[in-house]
Amino acid sequence: KSAPNTESWFEKTRKKALNSKEPIQYLLDQLYYSERENEKSKENLQLYKTREGELPVILKEDTARKFVTLVRTLILERNHDKLFDNIVNGLHKVFKYDRVGLMLYNENTKKIEGIKSIGLPGPYYKNLHIDPSEISGKKMRNYVARCFSKQKTIFIKKRTDEPLYNIRLNESKKIYSPQYALVPISSKKKIYGVFTIATLADSAVFLTANDIVFMEFFSNQIGIALENSELNSKIEKFYRSLIATFSNMVEFRDESTGGHCARLISYVRLMADKLNFNETAIMEIELAATMHDIGKICTPDAILNKPGKLTPEEYNRIKKHAQRGSEIVSPLSDYKKVLEAIRYHHEKWDGTGYPDGLKGNQIPLHARIISLADAFDVMINNRPYKKAKSIKKARYEVKKCAGSQFDPDLSGLFLTISDNEIIAIQKNYERGKL
Repeated sequence: KSAPNTESWFEKTRKKALNSKEPIQYLLDQLYYSERENEKSKENLQLYKTREGELPVILKEDTARKFVTLVRTLILERNHDKLFDNIVNGLHKVFKYDRVGLMLYNENTKKIEGIKSIGLPGPYYKNLHIDPSEISGKKMRNYVARCFSKQKTIFIKKRTDEPLYNIRLNESKKIYSPQYALVPISSKKKIYGVFTIATLADSAVFLTANDIVFMEFFSNQIGIALENSELNSKIEKFYRSLIATFSNMVEFRDESTGGHCARLISYVRLMADKLNFNETAIMEIELAATMHDIGKICTPDAILNKPGKLTPEEYNRIKKHAQRGSEIVSPLSDYKKVLEAIRYHHEKWDGTGYPDGLKGNQIPLHARIISLADAFDVMINNRPYKKAKSIKKARYEVKKCAGSQFDPDLSGLFLTISDNEIIAIQKNYERGKL
């Protein structure tokens, strides 16, 4: 709920890059920064592994094992919604608490808001909006505000006159809990919110001081998990901004390629789905597709936009863009597959491509996919030196060149993309909008 406005973030990054004296270096510096943020995520996981040995020995072995598994799951989870589900469902299953709730501070509304719960009506819980300043009183919202603002655990051992959650299930019954605890959630840099645990009057579970010890330990792990999730979200937003910015920069130089990068990304996404790529692989191939021609920045405009046939010398200069592109983005040393795809996207299956004459499976998979999608898009769009082919003729060329220019298996898979999908890509990205 407190996620920043992604469009304004993209626009801000794009403008800073385009207005800088060295836009490419600016973007690479930003990616380096994001990678350092990612390292923090890894450090947090190591911090958990260190603290794992500090678990109180009073926990039963089976429960302790489940608890450790739960915490590891939280630390490694990147998706916010899944993380929230794991926190609440995990506590409910491992410790058998009747009610578990997660509330987080929303920086936009300045309220503590209900996110996820078990044992209580979801719509009611999600409508909770508590001001952190409401610390006086004995109502549930006051306890939440006090726990959050003071960063102190609150443990109510006996039922009070005020119901834990003041909600009527019918005309004569309210939800009461004889015991409940509220535990603050924070990391070293940020206060996130509060989670609650509670038992019912007829429950076999009775909250003790030991439960509070474990919940305070668990709250530390939730804080680490939330921090990791935020860092991953930040990195993902940067990648998307990077994709849009690089695409605009490359196509600004080459007048004939308007929309090419956007269409290419669409094709590689379709291929990635067909190949069941995971999120990391999809990000890598999209980034590589965006920057596949970044080396053309080193090529004179007169050659890039020449309407006639290139001379052998001019063609040799054009061919250098693959190698130069990989050199430009070489600071991205952690992204080997991206660098390889940029360098090798003009290699051919039979070994007659450039720059290194790789053959068959020597050519990295990402490069083979981009090579195929790149060539197909070039075929069905006008260029200064040629007219566009029909989709039917382009399909024929792909089939004919399978096993010589293109990976034969990937060629067959690419041809399963329907004409309607191709037409939609052409229409949606004719102006190069990502």
